[in-house]
Amino acid sequence: MKNAFLLTALCGMILSACNDDPEPEPIGYDVTFTVIEPEADSHAMIGTELHMEVDLEGTKAIGNIELLFINAAGDTVVNYQTSTTETFFNVHEHYDIEASDAGDCHMQISAWETNYAEKITEEVHVHVM
Repeated sequence: MKNAFLLTALCGMILSACNDDPEPEPIGYDVTFTVIEPEADSHAMIGTELHMEVDLEGTKAIGNIELLFINAAGDTVVNYQTSTTETFFNVHEHYDIEASDAGDCHMQISAWETNYAEKITEEVHVHVM
């Protein structure tokens, strides 16, 4: 009888110990941008082709992606958007630089899970001449 009581108590302790495992913390949304082209503060020539390439890596599915190239006048001349359920994505776009783009321009890459207002953004400045 004493052995049965000890066995029951031991099983109870083992089962209760299993239930005390902490729940894993949810993974927060974050994206790392690796800008391959253009280099920060680089120069580009009118009449040439601008290469824009960025690797995105998320802590979970990236969701939505937007690549913009905004010229010196403030006009958005490249507007690339896509979505993905992957944690890694490569964006590679080309743009023929026009005379109206001359001046300080910038490429903007953004990603957001579901709410555009919570997007994560990185910018690269390019001088067009």
